Amino acid sequence: MFDWVKEGLLKPQKIINIRNIPGLDKISYDPKKGMSIESNVTLAEIASNVEIKNNYLTLHQAVNHAATPQLRNMSTLGGNIAQRNRCWYFHSADHDCFRKGGDRCFARNSETGENENHAIIDNGSCVSLHASSIATALMAFNASVVSINGEGEKKKVTMDDFFVPPSKDIAMENNLQTKEIILPAPTKNTKSAYIKQVARESYDWSLGDVAVVFEVSGNTCRTASIVLGAAAPVPYRSMEIHPTNSSANSFALETPMG
Repeated sequence: MFDWVKEGLLKPQKIINIRNIPGLDKISYDPKKGMSIESNVTLAEIASNVEIKNNYLTLHQAVNHAATPQLRNMSTLGGNIAQRNRCWYFHSADHDCFRKGGDRCFARNSETGENENHAIIDNGSCVSLHASSIATALMAFNASVVSINGEGEKKKVTMDDFFVPPSKDIAMENNLQTKEIILPAPTKNTKSAYIKQVARESYDWSLGDVAVVFEVSGNTCRTASIVLGAAAPVPYRSMEIHPTNSSANSFALETPMG
């Protein structure tokens, strides 16, 4: 939000600090129920948590590739997944694009548009990219978001439903009011991996990342959850591909993890 204030895109009358609200800075793990991460937990705390490293390796890897060590000490999980999309026109006070209620997408202009680092999937009305690579890992683990409104009512939605694609609402990227993130308990045969490609060796925005969570039985992959980052306006779950034969080693991509 503060970058929008600096750019003159927002002029809030009040800014409320929620960092000191009790109960929003906890990480808890139960082998049967899974992991709960409150919204005010910092990325550094996630990166150093042994239970996350042992049971949700992809999330551990994604967090360690996010931002710089200094920023990980300050940034929270809730703030990371709720950040605004990446697009220099969207973040420019001089460009009234679709997402800001305008009548065009400046990045799609064939003569002057700069879109080499923009969305290549589901980019019909907006080519901005979702900025959180951590969300890619969370979605691969089929995590859910618990939100709470002003009346104290709680609502649990999957990560897939938490993010709002521009085809549904061009002005929204997510359903806010995040309280905590719930990750299902992995089975003993769950494996995972995360890869992120950047332009520079030091910290940089992702050119593309992928989180993979799969369950194996011997040499057979029983289920797989594959999510792409920096490819679409929201973290993008891979489409299902049916096997072309019935061999034991073939499997369908994007079979939900149980």
